[in-house]
Amino acid sequence: MSFVSQSPARRIASAILWAILAAACSSDDTSEGNNALMPAPSAGAGGSSVGAAGSGSGGAALAGAGAGGGAATPEGMGGAPLDPGAAGAAAVAGSVDAGGGAAPLPELVRLVPVGDSTTQATCWRALLWQRLGQDFPGRVDFVGSHQNDNACAVPGYDQDNEAYGGALVTEIVAGITTARTCNPPCPTLDDLRSDFAEAPADVALLHFGTNDVWNNIAPGDGNAPAPGSILAAYDAVVGALREANPDIRILVAQIIPLGPTEATCAGCTCADCPGRVSALNAQISSWAARLRTPQSPISVVDQETGYDVVADNRDGVHPNDSGSQKMATRWYEALAPLLQ
Repeated sequence: MSFVSQSPARRIASAILWAILAAACSSDDTSEGNNALMPAPSAGAGGSSVGAAGSGSGGAALAGAGAGGGAATPEGMGGAPLDPGAAGAAAVAGSVDAGGGAAPLPELVRLVPVGDSTTQATCWRALLWQRLGQDFPGRVDFVGSHQNDNACAVPGYDQDNEAYGGALVTEIVAGITTARTCNPPCPTLDDLRSDFAEAPADVALLHFGTNDVWNNIAPGDGNAPAPGSILAAYDAVVGALREANPDIRILVAQIIPLGPTEATCAGCTCADCPGRVSALNAQISSWAARLRTPQSPISVVDQETGYDVVADNRDGVHPNDSGSQKMATRWYEALAPLLQ
């Protein structure tokens, strides 16, 4: 397990946010009926933010903690350990490129999960770590600049990650850090570059863009994404990962369905979000093909197909136990051939 130190300011801000979240969770009703995350206003020009309650006006935010926000109920709290095989068979989109021209992976593979609260505030990382530990003991070390525990009923799991609840990947790349409250604090692309350089990964798992979709940011054309689009931001994140390790292998997700309703997020519904998710996912394969190189392969992992936005999400946005299990299984099926 690797833990990379944050800058003092980011570490202090992160600690304060987690302290708020812990206090809120201790008083929340953790029954299934109250498992949805409470909305709070988000700064910026409308839209919503997953992963941290924001402040200001215009739009709404889900998850995490912040001014006027509610708190997430961690997945798996008080429950039994999750079965890593319960999700059944799953498909990996496209061919999982084993990296014909890439350098062999080291004996200890450093793996960095990159994204927003779908990665940070759910349990698929814990379940994936558990399954990898069972089948490939001692082969994988999760890395990242921070840690968080979501009470996922997987004792001792490696919590290192590079995910930011509430963040938009397009805002990270644009250097916008004050439009909303992220947890940990919203990074810039330079922050990511620094974090990736301090703990260079051999494999990255990228599930990003949920908040961008929710805020109606254009997905972009996979073959030539316009500036400011989600896929143009993906280009920049991949560039930062490759600066830290030119041989990195990247597994990019076709993201899970998104469908907040009035019942799960009062005032922040998004009737168009299912279509927007599909529009982004439809461009992922051509995007990956454009950026894939023999030295640094990119494989597409289908996290959308077979995922039920109601049954597998606790709030229309974040995976519940079954959703986390499905995500972990899809990631595992993409990773296992690389670790054989």
